[in-house]
Amino acid sequence: MKKLLLIVVLFVLTGCGKKEIVQNEVILDGQQKLAELEINKFYAWVDYMPGSKANGLLRLSGDFILKSSVNYDFTKLVLGKINIIQDTTLFYIVKPLLKENPTYTKKNKKNLLLSLMEGLVIEEEFDINKLIDIELIFQQSDQQYRYYIKNIKIEKTY
Repeated sequence: MKKLLLIVVLFVLTGCGKKEIVQNEVILDGQQKLAELEINKFYAWVDYMPGSKANGLLRLSGDFILKSSVNYDFTKLVLGKINIIQDTTLFYIVKPLLKENPTYTKKNKKNLLLSLMEGLVIEEEFDINKLIDIELIFQQSDQQYRYYIKNIKIEKTY
Protein backbone atom coordinates (compact mmCIF):
# COMPACT_ATOMS: atom_id res chain seq x y z
CA MET A 1 0.00 0.00 0.00
CA LYS A 2 2.88 2.40 0.81
CA LYS A 3 4.41 1.73 -2.61
CA LEU A 4 1.14 2.54 -4.35
CA LEU A 5 0.83 5.79 -2.38
CA LEU A 6 4.45 6.69 -3.24
CA ILE A 7 3.83 6.03 -6.94
CA VAL A 8 0.72 8.24 -6.89
CA VAL A 9 2.57 11.06 -5.10
CA LEU A 10 5.53 10.86 -7.51
CA PHE A 11 3.17 10.85 -10.49
CA VAL A 12 1.50 14.03 -9.24
CA LEU A 13 4.83 15.72 -8.42
CA THR A 14 6.39 14.94 -11.78
CA GLY A 15 3.38 16.29 -13.63
CA CYS A 16 1.27 14.12 -15.84
CA GLY A 17 0.72 16.71 -18.56
CA LYS A 18 2.68 17.54 -21.67
CA LYS A 19 6.07 19.19 -21.45
CA GLU A 20 6.17 22.97 -21.40
CA ILE A 21 8.82 24.80 -23.38
CA VAL A 22 10.29 27.66 -21.38
CA GLN A 23 12.52 30.53 -22.36
CA ASN A 24 15.72 31.52 -20.57
CA GLU A 25 13.94 34.34 -18.78
CA VAL A 26 10.36 34.25 -17.58
CA ILE A 27 8.63 37.62 -17.63
CA LEU A 28 6.02 38.44 -15.00
CA ASP A 29 3.63 41.28 -15.72
CA GLY A 30 6.15 42.71 -18.19
CA GLN A 31 8.92 42.90 -15.59
CA GLN A 32 11.29 40.29 -14.16
CA LYS A 33 11.24 40.15 -10.35
CA LEU A 34 14.29 38.47 -8.88
CA ALA A 35 15.00 37.24 -5.38
CA GLU A 36 18.40 38.13 -3.97
CA LEU A 37 20.32 34.99 -3.04
CA GLU A 38 23.84 33.78 -2.40
CA ILE A 39 24.20 30.13 -3.36
CA ASN A 40 26.60 28.28 -1.05
CA LYS A 41 25.98 24.82 -2.54
CA PHE A 42 23.49 23.22 -4.89
CA TYR A 43 23.58 19.55 -5.83
CA ALA A 44 21.65 17.34 -8.22
CA TRP A 45 22.29 13.61 -8.28
CA VAL A 46 20.86 10.25 -9.20
CA ASP A 47 21.07 7.75 -6.36
CA TYR A 48 22.39 4.33 -7.41
CA MET A 49 23.42 3.24 -3.92
CA PRO A 50 22.80 -0.50 -3.41
CA GLY A 51 19.80 -1.13 -1.21
CA SER A 52 18.69 2.51 -1.27
CA LYS A 53 14.96 3.15 -1.39
CA ALA A 54 15.75 6.09 -3.69
CA ASN A 55 17.63 3.91 -6.20
CA GLY A 56 17.55 5.52 -9.65
CA LEU A 57 15.73 8.65 -8.50
CA LEU A 58 16.75 12.25 -9.12
CA ARG A 59 17.55 14.16 -5.93
CA LEU A 60 18.28 17.84 -5.16
CA SER A 61 19.74 19.64 -2.19
CA GLY A 62 20.96 23.18 -1.64
CA ASP A 63 22.29 25.64 0.87
CA PHE A 64 21.78 29.34 0.23
CA ILE A 65 21.48 32.75 1.86
CA LEU A 66 18.31 34.77 1.29
CA LYS A 67 19.15 38.47 1.49
CA SER A 68 16.88 41.32 2.45
CA SER A 69 15.65 43.58 -0.33
CA VAL A 70 13.66 46.76 -0.77
CA ASN A 71 11.38 44.71 -3.07
CA TYR A 72 10.16 42.21 -0.48
CA ASP A 73 10.15 41.34 3.23
CA PHE A 74 12.65 38.49 3.33
CA THR A 75 11.21 37.24 6.64
CA LYS A 76 7.89 36.55 4.89
CA LEU A 77 9.20 35.30 1.53
CA VAL A 78 8.36 31.61 0.98
CA LEU A 79 9.88 29.20 -1.54
CA GLY A 80 6.75 27.95 -3.27
CA LYS A 81 8.17 25.65 -5.93
CA ILE A 82 11.18 24.67 -7.99
CA ASN A 83 11.17 24.22 -11.75
CA ILE A 84 13.72 21.78 -13.18
CA ILE A 85 14.54 22.61 -16.80
CA GLN A 86 16.73 20.84 -19.34
CA ASP A 87 17.35 22.18 -22.85
CA THR A 88 14.49 24.72 -22.47
CA THR A 89 12.04 21.93 -21.54
CA LEU A 90 10.34 22.06 -18.15
CA PHE A 91 10.53 18.50 -16.79
CA TYR A 92 9.57 18.84 -13.13
CA ILE A 93 7.70 21.24 -10.89
CA VAL A 94 8.27 20.32 -7.26
CA LYS A 95 7.54 21.64 -3.80
CA PRO A 96 10.80 21.47 -1.82
CA LEU A 97 11.40 20.82 1.83
CA LEU A 98 12.98 23.98 3.25
CA LYS A 99 14.56 24.49 6.67
CA GLU A 100 16.09 27.59 8.13
CA ASN A 101 19.52 27.16 9.73
CA PRO A 102 18.95 28.31 13.35
CA THR A 103 22.68 28.83 13.99
CA TYR A 104 23.03 31.45 11.23
CA THR A 105 22.87 34.90 12.83
CA LYS A 106 23.80 37.52 10.24
CA LYS A 107 21.52 40.54 10.20
CA ASN A 108 19.09 40.97 7.26
CA LYS A 109 19.87 37.49 5.89
CA LYS A 110 18.76 33.95 6.54
CA ASN A 111 20.43 30.66 5.70
CA LEU A 112 18.06 28.15 4.09
CA LEU A 113 18.65 24.44 3.49
CA LEU A 114 16.69 22.86 0.67
CA SER A 115 15.93 19.25 -0.23
CA LEU A 116 13.22 17.14 -1.78
CA MET A 117 11.01 14.98 0.41
CA GLU A 118 11.26 12.19 -2.15
CA GLY A 119 13.41 11.55 -5.19
CA LEU A 120 11.92 12.16 -8.62
CA VAL A 121 11.25 9.36 -11.09
CA ILE A 122 13.42 10.03 -14.13
CA GLU A 123 11.31 10.56 -17.21
CA GLU A 124 12.27 8.83 -20.45
CA GLU A 125 13.10 12.08 -22.27
CA PHE A 126 15.20 13.41 -19.36
CA ASP A 127 18.97 12.90 -19.92
CA ILE A 128 20.93 12.53 -16.69
CA ASN A 129 24.14 13.20 -18.63
CA LYS A 130 23.06 16.73 -19.56
CA LEU A 131 23.12 19.88 -17.45
CA ILE A 132 19.97 21.23 -15.84
CA ASP A 133 18.76 24.68 -14.84
CA ILE A 134 16.85 25.32 -11.64
CA GLU A 135 14.31 28.08 -11.19
CA LEU A 136 13.45 28.85 -7.56
CA ILE A 137 10.09 30.57 -7.27
CA PHE A 138 9.49 32.51 -4.07
CA GLN A 139 6.18 34.06 -3.06
CA GLN A 140 5.03 36.85 -0.81
CA SER A 141 1.34 37.64 -0.89
CA ASP A 142 0.41 37.81 -4.58
CA GLN A 143 3.97 38.58 -5.79
CA GLN A 144 6.48 36.07 -7.16
CA TYR A 145 10.26 36.43 -7.11
CA ARG A 146 12.54 34.12 -9.05
CA TYR A 147 16.13 33.00 -8.90
CA TYR A 148 17.90 30.97 -11.59
CA ILE A 149 20.73 28.52 -11.08
CA LYS A 150 22.15 27.55 -14.46
CA ASN A 151 24.21 24.62 -15.74
CA ILE A 152 24.01 22.19 -12.84
CA LYS A 153 25.71 18.87 -13.45
CA ILE A 154 23.81 15.78 -12.36
CA GLU A 155 26.11 13.56 -10.30
CA LYS A 156 25.72 9.82 -9.91
CA THR A 157 26.20 8.21 -6.49
CA TYR A 158 27.11 4.53 -6.21
